[in-house]
Amino acid sequence: MHTIFMGLMSGDILDQVAVRNPDLEWNIEPTGETSVTVKQKGFFGPKAKKYVFDEIGSYVLRLLDGRRTLREVAQILAYEKNMDIKQAEASLISYINQLQIRGVVKLLPAGGNVKICQSCGRKIPSEAVYCPYCGVKQS
Repeated sequence: MHTIFMGLMSGDILDQVAVRNPDLEWNIEPTGETSVTVKQKGFFGPKAKKYVFDEIGSYVLRLLDGRRTLREVAQILAYEKNMDIKQAEASLISYINQLQIRGVVKLLPAGGNVKICQSCGRKIPSEAVYCPYCGVKQS
């Protein structure tokens, strides 16, 4: 299994941006926590899996806007949550790895393999037909 820790070895993982999976159903729960519903493939088992993220997980998901690099997110996390930067980076990388395994986010090189949405101006995957943030079809 390939994980993002491979990127850590080359020193570039923190210079990538995380893009939320536009195929998932994103919600804010009444508690303020973020939830994501992942549709399951196949004929057996549940049709969907719902993940509800705690306060810190929800906070980090809001920071993963497709614009900030993971390094920038770690710096914000370290400052806002009074953490050592190395601790924030390690925790973030571990969390991103779990999000990738579950198909919640995808990592992209900052400035590469991305385009700018014509409507909202956010970075989106270059192969995206629709913007995952505003839903506008790209030409």
